[in-house]
Amino acid sequence: MPRISWLPIALVIAACGAETGLPESATSVDSAGIRVVTNSLHMGEVPSRAIQPSPILEIRSDPQGERVLYQVTAVTPLPNGNIAVGTDGSKQIHVFGQDDSYLYSFGRSGDGPGEFSRIESVVPFPGDSIAVYDPRKKVLAVFDGSGMLGRTLSLTELAPAQAWSKVLPIQGDFILLGFSGLGGQAREGVFRNTEASFRFDREGSVLTDYGEFPGVEAFAGERMIGARIFGASLSAATSHDRLVIGVGEGPELTYFDEDGELAQIVRWPDHDREVTPAVVSRFIEKNLAEVPEPQRPAARRQMESLPFAPTQPAYQDLLTGQDGEVWVGNYPFPEPAFLDSPGPSRTWTVIGPEGDLRYRVETPAGFRVSAVYESRVYGVFVDEMGVESVRVYALSDS
Repeated sequence: MPRISWLPIALVIAACGAETGLPESATSVDSAGIRVVTNSLHMGEVPSRAIQPSPILEIRSDPQGERVLYQVTAVTPLPNGNIAVGTDGSKQIHVFGQDDSYLYSFGRSGDGPGEFSRIESVVPFPGDSIAVYDPRKKVLAVFDGSGMLGRTLSLTELAPAQAWSKVLPIQGDFILLGFSGLGGQAREGVFRNTEASFRFDREGSVLTDYGEFPGVEAFAGERMIGARIFGASLSAATSHDRLVIGVGEGPELTYFDEDGELAQIVRWPDHDREVTPAVVSRFIEKNLAEVPEPQRPAARRQMESLPFAPTQPAYQDLLTGQDGEVWVGNYPFPEPAFLDSPGPSRTWTVIGPEGDLRYRVETPAGFRVSAVYESRVYGVFVDEMGVESVRVYALSDS
């Protein structure tokens, strides 16, 4: 069972603890080994840190078709300075140098060794190797610094049978995170199924069982089943040796230590998240714009009949930042959520490892952030024509 992230505050606050390392805008209370950090700054009061307006690096598809950046699922900076780009369109990993020079590629579509049916996670493996996780095959494949397959780890016994999963790196080990969706125990009404998550080592041995966390908020009814519009979903990142979980329902993150125990809860002031009729209308109109004209009346009726959530999630997406920081992405709806469309600009609130709100960063429209490393932001840019490229932006010093 999960080390529940919605633990009532009355159960954990009993005695005040030291507030070392926190600014005046944050306080902490400790009880039974759990540290609760409460921030008083509203989002508009958090200092801003600028991202440079032009990318310092942009990588495009090769006109000759050797490397096609289509359906990019991962942009991963490597310790040696290179960049690994996972492309689900071609089921390949392309590796580039710091100057955007093309180095090599590996992988292809298939069921054999070193082949993929889906590329979800591309993570650095100790040394100069690269590990690639296929959630359909439930295999973590490790390639050396030249793209040769070295070994594979089967995660079939850990990965959920019907749900989604991804792999996160954590200090030389890995975390397999289970994301429950519409499969499994679908039941009438609104529900969030749970899936287990584990920490495992380079040999595939389980080090920590974190328990189960709720996945996508879904609904089922007469002849209908799907993800609930404006429903919450699971997000995760790492902070030093801790797994950070966000269930999205409120402005709160939970931190789990290397033994899988709840160690820290971080909270900040909420904001207006009501899903008003105007918000619903904006969502419907923006999504109808993607539907062919003859199909719009039927699509409108279907969308208007959906069970919209009464409030938008407090956030969506967590990223591992620098020195234990966690980047918390604002909820982007009611913009249409299509991977091949540019998408809105995003605001990221950066939380320090002690739980304090440090600064905010706004990333450009059309840019999906994949990773943050050494004051650089890595991700995928999608232009108005749906063409993808890899971009790297620099963060300002203050």
